[in-house]
Amino acid sequence: MTLLHSIAAVRENWKAPINTHIIHFNHKARIESDEEETFVRHWADVYNMPIHVFAFPEMDRRSIGFQARAREWRRHHGQQVLRNLWQGCSGSASILTGHHAEDQVETRVMRLLRGTHLSRLSAMQSKEGFYARPLIPLRKSDLIGYMRERGLEWREDVSNTDCKYTRNAVRLRLLPEMEKSAGGWEALHRRLLDLEQQSRHLRNWIEKETNDFMTAFPDWLQEFPNLNRVEVIISNPFRKLSPLVQTELLRILVDRCGSPSHKVCEETEELAPFLSHRQTERLLSLALSAGEESGDSGNAHVPSALTLSREFRAVKEGSKLIIHRINLKTDTSVTTVDNFTFQNVQSGPYSISIHHPQDIQISVERHTCKCKVCDAIDYSKPRHGSISLRGGSVILCGIPTGAQLGVRFRKAGDKFHPPWRSESIRLKDFLREISIPVGDRDSVPLIDMDGQVIAVPPYTASQFSCSSIGEVGNSCIVVKIGYQ
Repeated sequence: MTLLHSIAAVRENWKAPINTHIIHFNHKARIESDEEETFVRHWADVYNMPIHVFAFPEMDRRSIGFQARAREWRRHHGQQVLRNLWQGCSGSASILTGHHAEDQVETRVMRLLRGTHLSRLSAMQSKEGFYARPLIPLRKSDLIGYMRERGLEWREDVSNTDCKYTRNAVRLRLLPEMEKSAGGWEALHRRLLDLEQQSRHLRNWIEKETNDFMTAFPDWLQEFPNLNRVEVIISNPFRKLSPLVQTELLRILVDRCGSPSHKVCEETEELAPFLSHRQTERLLSLALSAGEESGDSGNAHVPSALTLSREFRAVKEGSKLIIHRINLKTDTSVTTVDNFTFQNVQSGPYSISIHHPQDIQISVERHTCKCKVCDAIDYSKPRHGSISLRGGSVILCGIPTGAQLGVRFRKAGDKFHPPWRSESIRLKDFLREISIPVGDRDSVPLIDMDGQVIAVPPYTASQFSCSSIGEVGNSCIVVKIGYQ
């Protein structure tokens, strides 16, 4: 509200006309949401400003990743309003936001906690793309003082005090301790700003080196838009580059592969590179693996592959690195044959069926319990994200004949019962426990039976399956999952 009142005051005294519109987003997530909309509409009438109100879809409020979807939703509608108003108009236009100095400090700390690349620690700029942030130099206490001096009311979002959200926990718990250790808010702000400036210098160097390489080797990257595919040769000049420049080139490579569903940066409402640093390092390891120009022989032409996300797949063939988009469906309620493969597995009188997206390859082996496969199982403790069991396989025991299994990805409300726990927990808590990065969790394939997640390959099977291991007469199946 401070932003609205201050813009109204500037507009009143400005010689040239300022065309100002209000955009209000009603997330419908709190009982106060509708009253806040009425409050904003009142001030739109007082200042005679057109107002654009958007209500967040109820279905999306119930889904996983509400905050991320809400940010992308705000960004989409905000920029759409700006484009519609800007058409045929002269001059400049921006979306103004009310971010202040404390938001800057929170943003810098959040980026550190999230493992942001050292060259990307810059926080919000006062002018950046479609967005302008005129209040960014001011502290929140300055804004509150402005409102109180003029006897103006405002609204506080009560959800900002809920520490289940990481940003709130940083603001209310972590930052006060950091301020004490740093010698006060000003000292903390100054030190984080120094770090950001060093980060910006590093970013400028990386971009210069990257541009120099792309200029020197203009044919290094081959694009095939109709196939959603790009290729590069991992040549000796590439291998001699700094790893910082190599990973930047690989990020560009993925960006050129179609139109990826980038994540929206929470702090700036701007698009951010969708690959995490860990994913990029994995891609770099694949790129630098044995190839024709590496000096290795023997297995130089044996392809190896890496799934970067639900959308992207990387394949190394000799010295060639290929990135292509994949289209994996995540909703197993879809029954069209075009999108899913229905696979029957039969061994004597024993048979099961398993359905899965066509882009996933499934192989199933059946054994009798108390075989060597069963004896080798140890699901008594977590296998973390860096561990691979049987190259992407999981062993299931106690699956009855006639069972219908499905392979899918996580959805809202999923639970899982790890064999080392006494009861089921939320699936997202399990994925966090075994150290699956946030950016990878939507891409972890799950095995489902009767709507329940019974395995998370290759990490573990559920307590249901593990409790049947070794029982005479039971069947165990080895399910191996790969990608085409």
